Amino acid sequence: MSDDAFFAALTADLADESYRPFRALFEQAQTRLRHEHPDGVDPAVIGFRAWEGLRPEEQGAALADLFYVYWSAQQCEADEQARFEWQISQSLLDALDESVLQHALGCPTGESVRVERARLARVLAELERLQLQVDELVRQVGLPLPEGGEPHA
Repeated sequence: MSDDAFFAALTADLADESYRPFRALFEQAQTRLRHEHPDGVDPAVIGFRAWEGLRPEEQGAALADLFYVYWSAQQCEADEQARFEWQISQSLLDALDESVLQHALGCPTGESVRVERARLARVLAELERLQLQVDELVRQVGLPLPEGGEPHA
């Protein structure tokens, strides 16, 4: 007996997890509704159309799948928020940027100021990062932005 035949014999009694009636009906409904409404279709409408096509005995498994998908989306959003919060918490300045710039900008009036572009770029990026932190805190607290203020992207 070949390895493929042996594997097939071992797995013959297992349910085919790749076949999901709701998935197939969702894809059919999505294709049909997108054709009927090329300007866009609400995903809930597609889902309801697919749900209505399920037999009662298929609805239990489909509902479990929907709960899992919802939970997965929640996890993805939480992971994305954590990544965003981590990114805006990381300083973009290297150890010498601040002191070198303070020294360069503290020169007497009339002297030319020579600042490395890379250091200045990091300082400006750091200011943008800090502004994003402020915007996030304002959003979390629910405070209105200052008059004429817009959140930074």
